[in-house]
Amino acid sequence: VSALLISQSACSSELLSASEVEEEVHQALEENNFGRAIDLILPNAEAGDPEFQFSVGHLALLWIEAESPKEPPRYDLDEAVSWIRRAAEQGNPQAAGFLRSGYEWGRYGFPKDAELEACWRKVEWNEQSAEVCLELERLSGTQS
Repeated sequence: VSALLISQSACSSELLSASEVEEEVHQALEENNFGRAIDLILPNAEAGDPEFQFSVGHLALLWIEAESPKEPPRYDLDEAVSWIRRAAEQGNPQAAGFLRSGYEWGRYGFPKDAELEACWRKVEWNEQSAEVCLELERLSGTQS
């Protein structure tokens, strides 16, 4: 999880540094406190950092699937996927891989779709921009 939480971009002085976020998030996750972990990274995600956007969505999914979270999830599947999609739209390879997997296996509310799977795989591998897949989703009516 730590690799998912480290931002490669510079953060403004009002936001936590990547190392501060990572340390506090790990502590929250050790306590099964997904809400606290997300709250810590949410400002960076809302500021547009795709690494943190992916992490918000990924942690929200883990929270939804957790057996004994500290509190009930505050996010639903659509909200979690929405954060991951935001990161994918900016070319984040982990987020593109998530979307690819969703279309490959029909998970997380995605239909099985070989064409969209292949499209997001190219984004994941940095072979094309996300705009191509977003347009394909729009044309096929599958964008959530």
